[in-house]
Amino acid sequence: MTTDARRVLVLVEQLRGRVPGGIGTYVGGLLDADAAASVPILRPWASGPIGRASRSMHLPSPLATRLVDHGLVRWPSRVADGAVTVGHATSLLVPARRRGQPPVTVFVHDLAWRSHPETFTASGRAWHEAAFGRACQRADRFFVPSTATADALTSAGVGARLVHVTLEGADHLTLKPRNPGEYLLSVSTLEPRKNLNRLLQAYVRSGVTVPLKIVGPKGWGDGFGETVPAGVELVGVVTADRLADLYAGALALLYVPLVEGFGLPAVEAMRAGCPVIASAVPSVGSAALVLDPLDVGAIADAIKGLVESEPRREELAEAGKAHVAGLTWSACLAAHREGWSALCLS
Repeated sequence: MTTDARRVLVLVEQLRGRVPGGIGTYVGGLLDADAAASVPILRPWASGPIGRASRSMHLPSPLATRLVDHGLVRWPSRVADGAVTVGHATSLLVPARRRGQPPVTVFVHDLAWRSHPETFTASGRAWHEAAFGRACQRADRFFVPSTATADALTSAGVGARLVHVTLEGADHLTLKPRNPGEYLLSVSTLEPRKNLNRLLQAYVRSGVTVPLKIVGPKGWGDGFGETVPAGVELVGVVTADRLADLYAGALALLYVPLVEGFGLPAVEAMRAGCPVIASAVPSVGSAALVLDPLDVGAIADAIKGLVESEPRREELAEAGKAHVAGLTWSACLAAHREGWSALCLS
């Protein structure tokens, strides 16, 4: 990735996953914004949707991760078409570097394993904690998607001057004509951190008759118990084009995770003109109907009220579109370039 004649090598390992998730959306948005440039990429796996890899390690993902964790995969000083000026890790998987190699930046999405440890497996907590420790040793600067994550980093001992807030984009899905149908929508991985159990309790308590479609892959533990209530459809994983269609046709998005570093589904919905009920995730500002994710009764009342009030839905839809107007991946990339340039000049 070229920035003021500097070359940034981006680690894009998340794109190898079957469902790359929010980190994958960030990686893809960043690279798509820079598509006109020649982008050198460090990708320590053999396959993935990005075809411009300058380095590839033909190993299974778990083995490759272990090699990175133990410092056996290091940032190269050069790629096939030139020298590297900065290495950028897009998650907590951060290769080591040799003495005298270019500086390294890391994008930290959240510290949720610390704030909500019960929503992670024991092995997941252990890996994240160890990976965060390595990132703190190996990184020269950090990018984060919100002031909430910045505060979490500084509370964890990272110097505030090393942390740069860089808002994520919302313009990665194709805009479809708005055509609200008779369904509600929720988009998330099916896991405890997404708070689906309380959301489904609230949906049942609301008494609304419109169905609820839940889009997303299964994570560890589904997060909503053994049975799926009547009226709820588990849609599973969908293509980006299908997701855009679902946002365009939903009465509202219901998105009440316990914690998020940013909260991409909320801004995806807002850009599509879909009103949002959400917990206080950093991405929503005042453009959503924001509720305590632990208050099932309040969530139920909000669902019922929004389903029954078209004017309120229209009000939230307009607020959402205005809120996300400046959230572009081009702006996100520009903020990264500013931070990389400052690092190279410091």
